[in-house]
Amino acid sequence: MYLIHKNLIIKIMLFSLFSLIILLFLFAFFSCKTDTAEEVENLTLDIEDDENVIIMKDYSLDPETLTVSEGTTVTWINKDDVERDIKSGTSTNSTGLFYSGMLKQNEIFSFTFTEKGTYYYFSKVHKAMTGKIIVE
Repeated sequence: MYLIHKNLIIKIMLFSLFSLIILLFLFAFFSCKTDTAEEVENLTLDIEDDENVIIMKDYSLDPETLTVSEGTTVTWINKDDVERDIKSGTSTNSTGLFYSGMLKQNEIFSFTFTEKGTYYYFSKVHKAMTGKIIVE
């Protein structure tokens, strides 16, 4: 009788421990928050209000030429539903100063211009998309 009672207690304790582990897992899983599409859109809208932002949309850049002060960070946002990229230099002479990699819709790339000068950039994928940053 004592052995049966001991086995029952062990089974109850194991069941309780297993239940606690499952509850902790469920709590951790459901408490993780991912950004909704609306939150991502609101974030990019906040960034778009910055005057040092270039929008990539409809195979164009807006603005194509941007004048900034030394030490300014410029941000590119891909508003198209196709991937875009930005690379420093021209399509025939890449400078290697920066490259965004492929940006999906609403993804951003930022680069800080620390020296005065004129910086050209282009899209490796869509070579007609070219722009210029003038740093004063």
